[in-house]
Amino acid sequence: MKLTSIILAALFASALWAESPLLCENPLKDFGVIDEGQKISHIFAVKNISTKAISIDRVIPSCGCMITSKNEFKLEPNESTDIKVEVNSSGFGGLTILKTVSVCISGDEYAPLVLTIKAEVEGIPPERRIVVIPREKTIIGDSRKRYVLSLQVPADPNIEFSIDVPEWLVYSLQKSKYNDFPGIVNWDINLFLKKDESKKLDGNLIIYSNIPLFEKITVPIQIVPESLLTITPYMISFDNEPNQIRDIVIRPNKGVKGLPGKTLEIRPSQECLKTSWIIDNNEIRLKVSNKSCCTGFGKIEILADNELISTIPVVFK
Repeated sequence: MKLTSIILAALFASALWAESPLLCENPLKDFGVIDEGQKISHIFAVKNISTKAISIDRVIPSCGCMITSKNEFKLEPNESTDIKVEVNSSGFGGLTILKTVSVCISGDEYAPLVLTIKAEVEGIPPERRIVVIPREKTIIGDSRKRYVLSLQVPADPNIEFSIDVPEWLVYSLQKSKYNDFPGIVNWDINLFLKKDESKKLDGNLIIYSNIPLFEKITVPIQIVPESLLTITPYMISFDNEPNQIRDIVIRPNKGVKGLPGKTLEIRPSQECLKTSWIIDNNEIRLKVSNKSCCTGFGKIEILADNELISTIPVVFK
């Protein structure tokens, strides 16, 4: 049934899109076996094989572990260019890396050209390590709000771990509803402020364990004053499907006259996210879509006069 769905989806996509005028003779680079932590990079040669100029409006990596050398560019007929792709294998010990970059032509006429990097990563597998996501956290100085860190621990009864937080923070620990990986137990670390904070604070959440090489993991925590804005919803999530849309309304908090700053910028942290917004009756109506499937966690930053004033957490399930 699943294979049939994939085939139908591929046929449907081919009916919607014309064949890409971009050509890469070797779109897959297999690095074989590498060591965890090694950064691997490859240069893909891409050519415009059509008879007209084309514009590439985005180059989308499938993972935050990837960096690409190009984003927007143009190619004349028969012109070629190089796209360098780098992948950081940290955290992928014992796993297979299969990461893609989609080279998208302006408009919706052509299918994207997909470039792929593959590697088998030697290292400590997930069932023998501790992983905390994200590795740093910024929270608003509002004690009514809850913030969550994801903690992955080996499913071994002999594993022990403890958590230490700054004096202005409290936490609770509960098993996550997402426990789909064999040999791993996922926990949610719920963070709360003891009281409202009106000034910036910095501290560390520290996880201690009896796992070799993971005896101490430090997560920087930063408190920023309560936002000038009310954001509804205050966080968004996407399933593992592209082209979903989430609507967000951003309003000034009570006591704040108008939207802050002379210039506003809304900036997603990952290339796979696309934002568009309008200002209507003193509020921002923001649309966020995922142009491709992302993984892990992201955020959308809101800046006024080039100063960060708020963030919207994004979760990719």
